[in-house]
Amino acid sequence: MKKPNPTTCVDANPALCAPSDQMKGVQRTFFPPTPGVAYDREYFLAMTEKLEGSIPHMYMCTENKLTIGVGCRLFSAAEAQEYGFVHRDDPAKRATPAEIAAEFAAVQKLDGKRMFYWEQARRTTLILPAAVITQLRDKRLQDFEAAARGKFHDWMWFPCEVKMALLSMYYGLGPAGLNKYHRMLSAVWQFDWRAAAKQCDMSGPSVDRRAWTRQLFGSAALFDEVYGNRRHTPRENMEARRHQWFAAHGLLRSLRVQ
Repeated sequence: MKKPNPTTCVDANPALCAPSDQMKGVQRTFFPPTPGVAYDREYFLAMTEKLEGSIPHMYMCTENKLTIGVGCRLFSAAEAQEYGFVHRDDPAKRATPAEIAAEFAAVQKLDGKRMFYWEQARRTTLILPAAVITQLRDKRLQDFEAAARGKFHDWMWFPCEVKMALLSMYYGLGPAGLNKYHRMLSAVWQFDWRAAAKQCDMSGPSVDRRAWTRQLFGSAALFDEVYGNRRHTPRENMEARRHQWFAAHGLLRSLRVQ
């Protein structure tokens, strides 16, 4: 049986959950899912913007949480006042703290389960400039990356697809929500990406986000199944690749000396 090319089989395998039309057309750089390789951050951010949208005004999401920008939560009026809101009709005019607090209170009374964000836009007058939205998006991702590194001690060795899948779950659920997925977390700690793909179905996030997350875990599992030793457990395959990485970087000898 001919082994598929890992640069094409990951996203083209029909056995994996295919992305919807909304998710197509995002360009990415492929990083083979091997230890020590960073994930494609620009691709992840582009996909996140497609899945979350980039909404300049405050709105209540479908979970009735006050949100702005690329899925960024606003927890209080005081936090909202820290950002540079401007008037939609006159972007050169900065909003006052009182205006921001009043709009925060007004939006908080809306029902996100009954009103789409574009319907809520009619009830708002303030927006965030695009540059501020980008800063909030990047800051949120940095916070999730820090949380992931703290929770998963083998984070450096996770395939890039797994890193993106977990960050996608952080985006969809938040750190507290992710902690409730015990079976998925157990599979991740065992490097069993196929089991993680089966246990990662999130309640709340969009169908597209859930499909993309399953696809990412499935892609890492496919790579392991094609290129790993089938007689070994997923953890043993990961340890073998870790050993190869250290050998390729000339670090095994220095480790033995220590």
